[in-house]
Amino acid sequence: MRNRGAFLGLAATAMLTLDLVTGALAQSAESRPRFEAATIKLAETSGNPAPVAPSAPNRLRIPSKTLTLLIYEAYGNGGFHTGTAVTGGPDWVYSKRFDVMGRADHTYSIDELHAMFENLLADRFNLKLQFVQEPGSVYMLRVAKSGLKMTAVDAGTDRHSPILGTDEGVTGDRVPLNYLCWWLGQNLQSDQRPAVDGTGLTGTYNFKLRFRPPSGLSAEDNGTDTEDLPSIFQALHDQLGLELTPEKGTVTKVVIEHIDPPSEN
Repeated sequence: MRNRGAFLGLAATAMLTLDLVTGALAQSAESRPRFEAATIKLAETSGNPAPVAPSAPNRLRIPSKTLTLLIYEAYGNGGFHTGTAVTGGPDWVYSKRFDVMGRADHTYSIDELHAMFENLLADRFNLKLQFVQEPGSVYMLRVAKSGLKMTAVDAGTDRHSPILGTDEGVTGDRVPLNYLCWWLGQNLQSDQRPAVDGTGLTGTYNFKLRFRPPSGLSAEDNGTDTEDLPSIFQALHDQLGLELTPEKGTVTKVVIEHIDPPSEN
């Protein structure tokens, strides 16, 4: 069970951000994909938000998230950064936490999940966003000179959580590189640099990764000893054959143009 707490905390992912759905907002109100039933209510606890819980193929559960985090998880693959990318709106957008549950009438794909979640936020909060691209600091992910060390596999069609924490570290299951970049950004939040895919790889990959938790998730916090493990940067290079380097690039920021408290369930 060594290191389990640290890696489970690092690998808490939303199962949401594979491909940003760009066409959903352009669809008519009648044709836009929606959950058959959905509830949004204030969270009863105000502590650290829990990860999105595993659910049935037609269900979504997101506990205790602020509106900024909900926006990030719905649109996060656009390359913006948790906690610093979303601006505008009233104070409660950044402080109040919500529990979200949705049920579809069929098994949905990742693309459909994105569209349904985006439309849910737009409908229930009367949410209107503006996406602004500007120069900024990023981490660029590239294949190391030593060569790629991940195993290419078929993507499959079932919805699953691509990156999970285990007793032995982090396990990647059919992970596309844009999802890996999103996950890296989650684990390097304090650096305020989104990770950008510069590998040119289009497949999905299996891997195992062990590394020392970045600052903010220490071994002491989790009751485990990870001091002997490499940094996430060294682990990426040695174990996956990838390099993550700080560079100047383009980042996407989100401006809340309009938002209301959620309508009744």
